[in-house]
This record gives sequence, structure tokens and C-alpha cells, in this order.
Amino acid sequence: MKIVRNISAVLMAVIMLLPLSSVAFADGTTGMTFTSVSGGMKLSSFSSTSSASQDVVIPEKYNGKDVIEIGSSAFSSKGIKSVSIPATVIKIGELAFRDCYNLSTVEFTGNPSSLTLGAEVFNGCNNLASINIPGCVKAIPNEAFRDCVSLTSVNLPSGLKTIGKEAFKHCSSLTSVSIPSSVDSIGENAFYNCDKITSFSVSSGNTAYKSSGGCLLSADGNKLIQYPNGKSGSSFSVPSGVAEIGNGAFAFTSLSSVTLPSSVTSIGDDAFANAASLSSVNLPSGLTSIGCRAFLNCTSLRSITIPSSVTEYEEAFVGSGLETVTLEKGIKEISPTAFEDCKSLRSIVIPDGVTSIGY
Repeated sequence: MKIVRNISAVLMAVIMLLPLSSVAFADGTTGMTFTSVSGGMKLSSFSSTSSASQDVVIPEKYNGKDVIEIGSSAFSSKGIKSVSIPATVIKIGELAFRDCYNLSTVEFTGNPSSLTLGAEVFNGCNNLASINIPGCVKAIPNEAFRDCVSLTSVNLPSGLKTIGKEAFKHCSSLTSVSIPSSVDSIGENAFYNCDKITSFSVSSGNTAYKSSGGCLLSADGNKLIQYPNGKSGSSFSVPSGVAEIGNGAFAFTSLSSVTLPSSVTSIGDDAFANAASLSSVNLPSGLTSIGCRAFLNCTSLRSITIPSSVTEYEEAFVGSGLETVTLEKGIKEISPTAFEDCKSLRSIVIPDGVTSIGY
């Protein structure tokens, strides 16, 4: 009996030496590891130990203190199906729920007064179909919902200011997006390859963006940011006055014909990338630059005339279906990679005055 008591004493001593956060309690926090931070507690990691842990309810308090933060990568790649997040949480770290492939329900309980989301917070959550973002959120970070292929709807809160780079990239089930009047910054390729979006709408009063013909444009109409790939029709005319076609603006579109106005001076990187049905596009005479991979894998595009005003077009037509290329008189250089992997190319009209052919 004395030996048993001694063993028990030793075990208790070991437990006393362990940090409190590593001890599992029968209070619904099994598998969760908490650490103390300024102002409260942080849920720093989670270990999925049973099927019961697939539905996670994060407590408002732990060890008598408010749970105010979910740490970076805390639930990343775990098999959870749902998570309930209390109003005490004011920060969710980057990658917190990345690649939670089974996650289908995210519930924000109560009415949080402040909440900051980290980059890639729900990136790769394949089963997440909808989410109600709390009204206090001011910024959707870079790649926040990238590759959420089941996401059909998302509410953007009325006080939202920023939508980060690639925030909804490859959200192939998203059907519509309404940009609040408060949004003043949208990152590059925020809605890249969202092939079911039929239209973008922008709330009245927004001074940075507008919608025209279902497209998302800058408020001054100078830049076409994103064409809605789910829009019906096989042809589209870019509105007059647009000077810049944004990065990825028409990527993966099913359009067969696009008409660019004379006002267009630049075409961004990946602007028409993987637009496999595109067979006709005009390059206006005032165009000066064609971005990298602008017409990447446009396999139906058979011919193109590059105006003399163009000075940049490196890697512009890689992997396209071009058979004939006409370079207008005035072009001085032929980019070494502009027509790389154009396996059907059989004719290039090179004008007098070309001084350099890259290789």
C-alpha cells in the first residue's frame, strides 16, 4: 500500500510540473491545448482523438480566463466537421483551419465586437458551403477561402474594407458576389477562376469600385478587374474607356470572342489564361504591354496581330494554339519566350526594322 501511495505521489508531482495547458479536462476541451496570452487564453493546438472530436465547440473561458485567440495552424488538416467559435475570440491566426477537408459548418456565436482573421484561415476547406462572416470583420486576408470548392455563398459584412489577394481563388461553386460600399481595396486575383459567378454587384456609395455588365471594375472605369465566368453568352465587348485588363480578369472563361476597345493600353498577367474556347480577340493599336502568360493555353486561338505600339509581351502566348502571328511594322524585338510551346505555329510575319530575335 505504501508503494502505491508513493507512485501516486510521484505521478501527482509530475502533473504539477506540466504546464496547465497540456492537461485534458472533462469540460469539453479534450484535445485542445491552451496557452496564456495577454488579455486571456489562446487555443494553440488541437489533437483529434476520437469521432466525438469532429464537432468542436470552443469554450468562452478556460481556466477562468476568456478564450480570445485561435492560434496559427491550430486545427490545420484536422478531420473536424464543425466548429463553434465564441464571441470572446478576437483573433484567428493564419492557417488556423487550412485543409480541414471535412469542415462543413463554421458558426460564430454571439456578437463579437472585434475579430481579425489570419491569411489562409480557411484555405482548402473543401466541404465548406457557406459562411456568415461577423459584421465586425474589416479585412478578409490573402487566400482566406482559396480552394473552398463547395462554397456557394458568403456574406461580406457592411463594414468590410479589404478583400485580400486570391481571397476566393478557385471557389468554383460561388455564384454571386456583392461588394459592400465600404470596400476600398481588392487584391489581385481575389476571384480568380470562380467559374460559376454570374455577376458582381457593388453597393451604391462605393467610391473605389463599380459593376458594369456584371463585371467588376474600378470606380473610374479605367480597369476591368474581373469578368464573371458564369455569365451566359459566348462573346463580350469590354466597355469603352477601360485602359487596363487586370491580372486574371478573363482566365478560364468559356468566351469564344472578346472585343477590346481602343482605350486599352495594357493586358495583365494571366488575363486570358486557360480560356480554352477563346478563338478571337483584337489587340488595339494603342496597346503597349501584354502580361506574362496573358494568353497561356488559349488553345483555340489561331491567329493574332501584335500592334507596333507593344513593347512588352514576354511569355504572353505560351502554350496557345496560334498558327499565324503578324508583327506590325515598328516592333523592334521578338521576345524569346513569347510563343514558347506554340506547337501549331507555322507562320510569323516579321516586319522590316526588327533588330533582335530572342532565343
